[in-house]
Amino acid sequence: MSLGLFSFVIGLHSFSRQQYRQMLWAIIATLFGILGSVLSTARGGWIGLPLLLCFALFAYRQYLSKKILFFVSLFFVFLLAAVAFAPKTKLISRVTEAYTETQQYFDAQAEQSTSIGARFALWKSALLMAKEKPLLGWGNAGAMEKRQVQQQEGMISEYAANFTHAHNQYLDNLSKYGLVGLVALLAIFSVPFCYFYRKRHAIKGEEKLVATLGMLHIISVMCYSLTQAFLNHNSGNIFYFLSVFIFYGCLKHSEKE
Repeated sequence: MSLGLFSFVIGLHSFSRQQYRQMLWAIIATLFGILGSVLSTARGGWIGLPLLLCFALFAYRQYLSKKILFFVSLFFVFLLAAVAFAPKTKLISRVTEAYTETQQYFDAQAEQSTSIGARFALWKSALLMAKEKPLLGWGNAGAMEKRQVQQQEGMISEYAANFTHAHNQYLDNLSKYGLVGLVALLAIFSVPFCYFYRKRHAIKGEEKLVATLGMLHIISVMCYSLTQAFLNHNSGNIFYFLSVFIFYGCLKHSEKE
């Protein structure tokens, strides 16, 4: 999803520079990137898509007329429809499944053995932990032990209690490391975002593109972190921090030139 969105921003930048051949390649890359996310059936990447597309369009709004915005919107509507009704993408079935599991959780049974139900239970568990130890949290081992206690007390199911994180980076940090950990996490996102934001409004040309990509990257990871402990995994850490450093390095290199 991120690579597809990066390509979309590159396409908008190419359009603003009247580089239409490069824009065409970027559009093709956008299609493949979003299609790859859909085929993975990982719903966490879909949640922030409308917000991220709006951010990209807003960033280049001065180059886009109402007519172009209409055609871009129409393009994504047709793309979504084509992907949704393609039999092998399972998009509709995954969305329907999420809706059904949400209903099952909020009915009298409070079903927690499903993917969505377990997430709701884990978020509830994390908030209860944070209520008891709001400042410094329970620590990694302490949070896992406390989750088992909650299961024994009937607060969450055995299925949910076996997870090692809260399936939400913000709540996971809050439960394990308290407000200190949550503030540290927000700083990890906000500090580089503010740097890219300042650079985007202070420079022009290709550097502006890099700064926009940096901002989009951070917003996308923040969205992914709503349903997954994204930075608890090596792959998430490498993707987030390496990309930030690459964008930062490109901007610093341009300053020296």
